Amino acid sequence: APPATTPGAAPTAGVPAHRRRRWADWARPWYQSRTVILLAATVPPMAVVALVQFAKGGYLLAYLPGAVIALLLVPAALLRTNPNRSSAPVHRSKGVLVWGVVASIAVLAIAMFGADRFLTAAAVLPVPAHQGEHGPWLTQARYQAPYPNTRAAIRSADAMDEALARLGPLVDARRDVVVIDSVDGGTEFYRNAGWSLPSKRVTLVAPGSAAYTEQGGSLYYQDQSTVPVAPGGWVYLVAAPNLPGLRQLAGTGKVTWLRHAPRIGDYLVFRIAPGSSILGVHVTVVPGPRPLGAGIVG
Repeated sequence: APPATTPGAAPTAGVPAHRRRRWADWARPWYQSRTVILLAATVPPMAVVALVQFAKGGYLLAYLPGAVIALLLVPAALLRTNPNRSSAPVHRSKGVLVWGVVASIAVLAIAMFGADRFLTAAAVLPVPAHQGEHGPWLTQARYQAPYPNTRAAIRSADAMDEALARLGPLVDARRDVVVIDSVDGGTEFYRNAGWSLPSKRVTLVAPGSAAYTEQGGSLYYQDQSTVPVAPGGWVYLVAAPNLPGLRQLAGTGKVTWLRHAPRIGDYLVFRIAPGSSILGVHVTVVPGPRPLGAGIVG
């Protein structure tokens, strides 16, 4: 018959006595304690995000796992059972129970508020809390406040993606270029256009510079003053009608509003002929290969 062991204890049969003594004398170093590990996982990234750099909401993921584990310690302490059935039951102090109830109510309230904002609101923060460029950093627009990460925003992005995809049949990938500008908010859906039109060239234009081009799921850095199309090609500009210079360009006969093209959110589609300029960026004709630039993201 196998040697009897104490329930929950590791069997020591066949283990030399000196190793058993070494294990018995071993103590976990302080820096391997649960508290120190959780503090190291949450406090430094929390300090960096709050005090040094907070460019967008995804930075919160730096300390979210450690924070979630720390919060789960409360229900774990309340639900913990004694693995040794032969011993007396564990009696929890009144303070632990009160703290557990308070923490559970707080988590439930936060979850209900978050669910309500996600399902019914246009953004995570209420509109009155949005402070523009002033006030607490959490409410500033440059940090993506009021954080439109809700069901309405997802549906709006899906509708934008579907509209961009319907633009595909109008564009010849061999010679045409789709252009989106940064002046009237095009940066908010520029990457969506590359995803919805994977075989097309999609260029982001800022005043005086064609900064990026997407094609085939990759992003390329250019920083040039021209948008090259192949012979017989056009630029398909997705922009607001009040884009600076667009009205003057229409007077030259080199721009056409495509009435049959899909409306992409609040933006219209214009066909621009070579020899024109968009925000100081010239549309040129280049026979042969047209370099995409330096790849950034594959």
